[in-house]
Amino acid sequence: LTVWPVVGAHEFLVAIAPREYDRLSVIDIGRSLQKVVLHATKMGLATCWIGPGADQDSIISNLGNKFDSNKDHVICVCAIGYSSMYKPLLIRLVNTLQHKRLALSELFFSSENLQNSIDIEIKPYNEYGRCYEVCQWSPSSYNGQTTRGVVATTTVAGKESLSRVDFYASTKSRYYAAVALGIWCANWELGCQELVKKGGFEILSAKDRGVDENMILPNYDISWVVMPPKNNSI
Repeated sequence: LTVWPVVGAHEFLVAIAPREYDRLSVIDIGRSLQKVVLHATKMGLATCWIGPGADQDSIISNLGNKFDSNKDHVICVCAIGYSSMYKPLLIRLVNTLQHKRLALSELFFSSENLQNSIDIEIKPYNEYGRCYEVCQWSPSSYNGQTTRGVVATTTVAGKESLSRVDFYASTKSRYYAAVALGIWCANWELGCQELVKKGGFEILSAKDRGVDENMILPNYDISWVVMPPKNNSI
């Protein structure tokens, strides 16, 4: 495939969604493919997400009858293989620049207007430990870090606990922001599994989230809820 910035890659995973835009499908591509990436990493393999650097015609020409241009749309590809000792200077520079991340205070909030940062060191937020950090280090197109988390709490019998996390996109990007948000979902979900924190993903209405529908907010997509998921879960 004709791709950048991967050098010498021969094997690729190609993520395909329906041609008719379905944002939830794009989000689930990010969520599903990230789980494959993490599993490959455990196996000692190297991976590289490729979105803007992939030539669509090159990808489609290699898919043959696995791709129907009337029904399918290539979202992104992921190179997979064994890491090479050889890394061109430009690639090293790009890796260095993209290794920086926004502070957690710029990513997780307690209100939908993204004005009040949470302190992950205090209760009840600290019960979720490094779940915040694995989201912070999630890959995104051009390292844009376009996902935000709004953490909601509830108080029962005098004890405050985390009730859900709402995931928002900070831009209106139809594809790249949706994939990045899906990657966050995967990392948060796997982090909760390691901490034995049970929950599931649901798409909640503004009323369910206690949000004024007339407020101008970032683009809400999905929530991780600390309870058995309902029928509209994924």
